[in-house]
Amino acid sequence: MKSDRQNKAAGKVVKIGVNQLTNPTPDAAKIIFRIILYLSAVYVMAVQPNLDLPQVTQALINKWLLFGNAFINVTIKFFGWDHPAN
Repeated sequence: MKSDRQNKAAGKVVKIGVNQLTNPTPDAAKIIFRIILYLSAVYVMAVQPNLDLPQVTQALINKWLLFGNAFINVTIKFFGWDHPAN
């Protein structure tokens, strides 16, 4: 698997679309997803218990965090390294 730097040196560019599902996802997109996932986990495990929120509100926040992380995980797969069209 090539790094972002190697793909860029090979003349590839990041494109978005269904055609990119089979191409390698840029490292930057993966890092952004991991940061969001990590921050969500920190919030749920460390911050939320100390906020004294009602259970209904906690459940709603957790549901949207779960949905958001899943959505981002699927969305980054639509970004891929590809050769530019000539």
